[in-house]
Amino acid sequence: MKNIIPQNTPKSFNERRSNERFISDSLTLTHIDSTAVNSSIVNINRTGLCIKNSPNKDIGKRLYLILQTYSNNIRLTGRLIWVDKNNNCGIDLSEYKDQVPAFWDGYIEGLQSISSRRRHNRRLEKGIIKTNKRKGERRNTKPILKKCFTNTTSKFLQNQGNWFKEYATSGSPIVILGGKKTLSFSYCNYLGLNHSEKVKKAMIDSIIKDGAGISSSPVTGGTMLIHKKLERSISAFMCCEDALLYPLGSLANYGVIPAISGVNDYIILDENSHASIVDACILSKSHIVTYRHNDMDDLNRKLKKYSDNNKLIVSDGVFSMDGDFAKLDKIYELGVHYNTAIYIDDAHGVGVFGKTGGGIVEYYGLEGKIDFVMATFAKAFGIQGGFVVAKKEIIQYLRYTSRTSIFNVSLQPYMISGILESLELIRNGTDLRKKLWENIHLLKEELNTIGFDTLQSNSPIIPVMIRNSKKTQELCEYLRNNNIVTDAIFYPVVKKANSMLRVVLSAEHSQENIKDLVCFLEKGKKILQII
Repeated sequence: MKNIIPQNTPKSFNERRSNERFISDSLTLTHIDSTAVNSSIVNINRTGLCIKNSPNKDIGKRLYLILQTYSNNIRLTGRLIWVDKNNNCGIDLSEYKDQVPAFWDGYIEGLQSISSRRRHNRRLEKGIIKTNKRKGERRNTKPILKKCFTNTTSKFLQNQGNWFKEYATSGSPIVILGGKKTLSFSYCNYLGLNHSEKVKKAMIDSIIKDGAGISSSPVTGGTMLIHKKLERSISAFMCCEDALLYPLGSLANYGVIPAISGVNDYIILDENSHASIVDACILSKSHIVTYRHNDMDDLNRKLKKYSDNNKLIVSDGVFSMDGDFAKLDKIYELGVHYNTAIYIDDAHGVGVFGKTGGGIVEYYGLEGKIDFVMATFAKAFGIQGGFVVAKKEIIQYLRYTSRTSIFNVSLQPYMISGILESLELIRNGTDLRKKLWENIHLLKEELNTIGFDTLQSNSPIIPVMIRNSKKTQELCEYLRNNNIVTDAIFYPVVKKANSMLRVVLSAEHSQENIKDLVCFLEKGKKILQII
């Protein structure tokens, strides 16, 4: 490989690569082609980037990059186009622009905003301009806090008003929002158990008996007989040998994955996996290899490529945005073939899928065969907390190595009392699941009749595809004005072409509730001229 800048390198790119305005200390390059690197980014823009310490690759070679920011793990594909005598190199991203994440443009705009502020400060220092410090600058005298005042993606989302709505009541189809009764399709309370009289009574009785909180971690004074009772009950329910409890479902991911996979191991990850799974994989410091969503051929290729390495396949059971679910039967076959452990986050599947509510694993008839099954008590159970089930020896290992279990307060006893009651209702909840699935089939049929695409959803999470960010927000606002709440999902959270309304169903929704939603969606579609 020659250390020379090719003659055909765009002049504008060469000029930009020495221009400070595209540099951000919050952006680091962590991997090239799944190999950890120690390369700093010199300059960056929408179509390319320049890095120090060029990888030992030929010019023209396609590279797979992982860039880490303070809030995102960004995966990019580019082509090496030049290397100079100082071992700096340029990578062109424009050829693979369709693979660039949806939030990339917004992130670059944020860098430019920060750079603009830097230029302004330099001009102040040199006396070129004189002005009073702006309010934000008076508050922000510490460089590390600049992102709080300049991040354009954050400010953009704040200005939309779709998140952090303040409810007077919650968790049921009819809520109080803005002083009005509102029909809600935002809660993952799939079976309506958070308002079950039996569950509430069990929790109240436990508070009277054991108090409001336990105030201790599991390794000190935080393991009670009721904790062990729930572990035995949930492991039997999931047809596994043992279980470990966590205060939150996400803490199970953060605690288990880094305890199992380390710096010399490879995690083969579905690209649509939940953010807590992605963050857990980053915490593990493992080599992260993503495969295309639910593409078993691509998974097979990745497993074959790294067949000589220790590997862990990680995926959601039910995917929380599109509502489709993992092809667990195929994943299991590939795991057996390549002798690879499997970790499934079935937060949205347990309680909903399977004859007894055992989730995706029971749905596919793979009880006891998946190495790790994690789920939450905050969805179908209607309470809070999380768990992982596995073989007894594995759970015993995790008790002493899973940091988010060891260094957190135990799941509260009153919550466990409620969870145990919810578990019985789920076991015997055939009628609840039947009602939920009737609602799912009804809504999908009605939405398809009026011309809305719901992708491959086959769960209580139903995406209503709008494919236009502005129209998505307008339709969400139209529904809100008619006392119906759904979740608007749009750029930069997803690509512009994937903007949607996310509708979440419960067994508590009536057919009348569903028909009201469909009626206003149809009216809104005509008024806003949504194609």
